Amino acid sequence: MRRPLHHRATALLATALLAGCAAQPRVPAYLSSGTADHLPPVLIGFLHGFLAPITVVLSMIGDVRIYAWPNGGWPYDLGFVVGFLVFVAAISALARR
Repeated sequence: MRRPLHHRATALLATALLAGCAAQPRVPAYLSSGTADHLPPVLIGFLHGFLAPITVVLSMIGDVRIYAWPNGGWPYDLGFVVGFLVFVAAISALARR
């Protein structure tokens, strides 16, 4: 039986609010110099997002981080989310076959 839409929306909102409470460590002074050439670009974020489900399993075994830090800001975040959504869509399409 499918859950009503308001139950799913409430669960999604609660998850988003909880994720918004996550804190990042402070950026060291030598990385906050204003240059962004050392930060991962949007394509690296896409790759990390696409590999996130695999990385979750690996993080349970060893010291593997799911999310790059420091990163390139919102372009990295956008790439991460799009990469994760592409992974979910690919798995969903394969499951329908």
